[in-house]
Amino acid sequence: MVRADVHALGIAIDASADPTELLQTLETTIARLPSGELRKMLRVAVAKMRRAFGELNTAASGGA
Repeated sequence: MVRADVHALGIAIDASADPTELLQTLETTIARLPSGELRKMLRVAVAKMRRAFGELNTAASGGA
């Protein structure tokens, strides 16, 4: 499931589509994984992506 979500996210990014919904789907899928280092690592990566996309959206809209 995680692989499919990441693949869909990559397609959306390549197409310059809004990844917000796909990031939420990925976070939900990650939450279903058993707890452990892999889940922790994936959650950190998704949080970093969410921040990066937020910064890009702010810059694109002319915000500070």
